[in-house]
Amino acid sequence: MRKSLILLLLISLFFSCEVENENRLIEPNLIELLRGKVFHKDIPDGTIYIHFDLSYLGANSINEQYEGWKYYKKQNDDPNEQGCFLDYSISSLAYGLYLKWDSDTIINNPLQFKLDGIYGQTWIVTKDDADMIGIDYNYGDIDNGYTEMSLEDFMDLDCM
Repeated sequence: MRKSLILLLLISLFFSCEVENENRLIEPNLIELLRGKVFHKDIPDGTIYIHFDLSYLGANSINEQYEGWKYYKKQNDDPNEQGCFLDYSISSLAYGLYLKWDSDTIINNPLQFKLDGIYGQTWIVTKDDADMIGIDYNYGDIDNGYTEMSLEDFMDLDCM
């Protein structure tokens, strides 16, 4: 009886450690982590904000499609300058934005994701160790240094 209890205890410890390790490995991919969030960075004449929509638009015969993100800009506090405004967007309507379109590689993990446009464009969004976001456009034009801000603070800017 005593040996059975010891064996049962060892088995339960083994499985509890295994479940704990599996839970530690399960992290949301970066698309899920960024969905609905806003990041910003200072530039010489103001601040740039990125609002990541990243809504899942469904799958077709090619691959999964997502909505993109919008860039907003706010000039310095000069009263003659326009307030916060939409600068441009990376949208599915304009580019397609598939996890896989023209390339043969799908990148979608906790540290980065890649979206392909239907005209040969590629965006790779990366999160670094300091939780800063960078966006690499077409394997070379890298825009990085964005830090997260609260959605409430962004809404207070009246950008949208």
